[in-house]
Amino acid sequence: MQFISVFFFEIVFFLVYKLKNYLYRILNNTCILITLIF
Repeated sequence: MQFISVFFFEIVFFLVYKLKNYLYRILNNTCILITLIF
């Protein structure tokens, strides 16, 4: 049981980390586009 919860936590942490990087990259690209347009 303990192993399963740890495994689940690792997966959630990994997904959140990847999603955060992805969102951060999108945000950076959007800011660059906005500065280029205006």
